[in-house]
Amino acid sequence: MKLFVYFLIFASPLLGFSQTEIKGSDAQLVESLTAKKSQLESSFKLKSVYKIQVFSGDIQAAKEVKKDYDHLGLDFEAMIFYESPNYKVWVGSFRTKLDADRAFIELKDDFPHAFVFQPGR
Repeated sequence: MKLFVYFLIFASPLLGFSQTEIKGSDAQLVESLTAKKSQLESSFKLKSVYKIQVFSGDIQAAKEVKKDYDHLGLDFEAMIFYESPNYKVWVGSFRTKLDADRAFIELKDDFPHAFVFQPGR
């Protein structure tokens, strides 16, 4: 009897609430929504990350600032992004503002005009 009670307590949740495979039109819907989310994230229309902007200006200066940043050897990736009429150097891709602020503390001495923002805002 004791064994049966233990079985009910510990095994019944595993048997009753298992995930099922998504099939048919639901699978197509999930696939299309996942693709749409990826598209929105890549175009920065889905504001799910924080970045640090360290420069805004012409392309030659942006390349120089990115090169200077790369020589610092920090863990965060830098990219040059064009937003009319300027080229911008963005650093990192942080899930929370706290993570972005921690990275900003490392950057602020070398890039005094840097700031944390969410792309698309």
